[in-house]
Parts: sequence; structure tokens; C-alpha cells
Amino acid sequence: MPVLPFESEGQREAYDRLRPMLEALFPAGIRERIHAIGYVYEVEGTTVTTTLAPWGDDTIVANRCYLALAVPMGEAVLRELARWTEASRFGAYGVDKDDSVYLEHQLVGSTATRETLGRSIHRVHEVAMGRRDEFRSRFGGGDL
Repeated sequence: MPVLPFESEGQREAYDRLRPMLEALFPAGIRERIHAIGYVYEVEGTTVTTTLAPWGDDTIVANRCYLALAVPMGEAVLRELARWTEASRFGAYGVDKDDSVYLEHQLVGSTATRETLGRSIHRVHEVAMGRRDEFRSRFGGGDL
């Protein structure tokens, strides 16, 4: 296993504790994230990520699924994402540094169980895929 640049002991502990859960949830395989501490895997042919970020003595587990890559940014896009986030009781829509649009749900690492982790991941995928076609037809963007 590669030596990873963990930012905290809590992040390392969460990484080690969550790996077997993810392997059980995704027996087809998980991969290491390239630009962050975490994992990448496929849900129904779509790439989903789990990133582990330090949060005091604990860790935030961020499960993310992209709706579209390289979206032409504008006020209408950002307003729609804000509306969707405000209307939802689950997750938040966002835009990364490459103007790619995603839905993300976060859990506290020390409290995550296989059940809550799996539910979060599958719900992120389900909700993002439910919005993907509408979003792309209105605002553009491509596939991962």
C-alpha cells in the first residue's frame, strides 16, 4: 500500500476503517483518489468519489457524484444549483476549480457505518443522475 500524505491521525484512521466497508459495498473494485485522500469507484457505470478531509480530531467523509464536467459558468447555472441545494434536505450542489458540477453529501468519519456510508453514496448517485440530463440540456458540460 502506498504511503499517503495524511493530514491528521483521524484522517488515517478513517481511511483504514472505511476501506473494508467500501470494498464490501463495491466488490468490482475501488481505486485510490489521485489528487486527494480517498477512493474512486463506479456506481451503475458512473464514477463516484469518497474524499476524507481532516476535521479537528475527526474526519469529514465527502461522497461526490458529478453531473457535468467543464460547464460554461454563468449566473443562471449558479442560481439553479443554489435553488436545488436550498430545496433539498440531502447534500449540496457545487462547482469545482475546473467548473465541473457535482452533488456531495458529507458524513462524520467516526460515526460512519457500512449502512450509512452505502446509503449516502447511493443517494448521491441517484439524485445526481436524476438531475444530470436536465442540467446538461440547459447548461452544457460533458462526461467524466
